[in-house]
Amino acid sequence: MPDCDTSSYTGKLFTKAFKKDLEEDDLYEVIKSCRSKKCGDKLEKQFNIERQKEKPSTVRLIWKCYGTTYLFLGSLHLCFRLVNSVMEPQAIGKLVSYFKPNQTALTIYDAMYYAGVMVGLQLLHCLYFQNYSIFVKQLAIQIRTAFCSLIYRKALKLTPTALSDISLGN
Repeated sequence: MPDCDTSSYTGKLFTKAFKKDLEEDDLYEVIKSCRSKKCGDKLEKQFNIERQKEKPSTVRLIWKCYGTTYLFLGSLHLCFRLVNSVMEPQAIGKLVSYFKPNQTALTIYDAMYYAGVMVGLQLLHCLYFQNYSIFVKQLAIQIRTAFCSLIYRKALKLTPTALSDISLGN
């Protein structure tokens, strides 16, 4: 499947970077759902609940915080793949069968219809997959940001005596 790129909004930034070095003000603002305060607070709240259990688990921690979003994205992708994998071969088969010698079952309008279905499916795939990819990457950024924020918060709470017991590399 062709991979289409609908991120043309970055063109202005690339043009500016080509002409001169980028400054901090030139970069885009972080979206609210990926900010470290929000992600860190969410994970820390769940972390405090999880660490009280007999066997705390990182996987369970991630699942409690981000499992529903992951399930939603996975279900959406599954539905798209199921519909696409059923419709695309049928449309290709009907379109190819129009060009079979001595066939009379399909008209030129049927062939144009199936060609339109193929074009429509490819366009839908292009638009869907780009946005799906963005949402999956956004979820990954949220998880990474949450863990980095949690680790940083825990490191700030270490006392000087605790820090003296730890070597510099650790």
